[in-house]
Amino acid sequence: MARPHNLTLCSFCGKSHAEVKKLIAGPGVYICDNCIHVCKGVLDKELAADTKRTTPKLKIPKPAAIKAELDRYCIGQNHAKKTLAVAVHNHYKRIIHERKATGGAAAPRDDKAEVSYSGGEFEPKGRWFYCTSDEGSEFKQLRSYRLDDFSSESLTSKIPWDVEEFDLSPNGTLMAYAFNEAGTTRWGVKMTVPSD
Repeated sequence: MARPHNLTLCSFCGKSHAEVKKLIAGPGVYICDNCIHVCKGVLDKELAADTKRTTPKLKIPKPAAIKAELDRYCIGQNHAKKTLAVAVHNHYKRIIHERKATGGAAAPRDDKAEVSYSGGEFEPKGRWFYCTSDEGSEFKQLRSYRLDDFSSESLTSKIPWDVEEFDLSPNGTLMAYAFNEAGTTRWGVKMTVPSD
């Protein structure tokens, strides 16, 4: 039986609007709900394969390699450098373990984004490490890292601008920092963790 000429058909499978649930019109073409589901399945498989291919494999440097890198920038404070190197190594191991366990869902940031750290300084007794970083933030913040339990926190999370530099007082109880507020450098002073 011949089909009438004014009948709209899916441009992909040729079914009429009477044979499908929904027929969507485009500029000179039509596609039915069945073909949309098939296309979506194909795209989902291709995108999943692309995601698996582009997930970077992280090589975790050994604590000795991390300490050697710290030795290039920091004089003395060997205990603090060793502690920090082990903390960084364990942190990356934890990240990789979480990614494997959750299929990558535990990553706090976009996999393509890199975290930047700069301006590292140890407090006088070597129990705290301070630096600027964009870890977990759109802006570079002043962060403190406690070396005995490897915890960290942002000291300038309420400032929605990049912290450019900082300096600790000789006893480690005060910190001066500069941040860029819409192109203008501003200064702040903050109490650090008591240094006993």
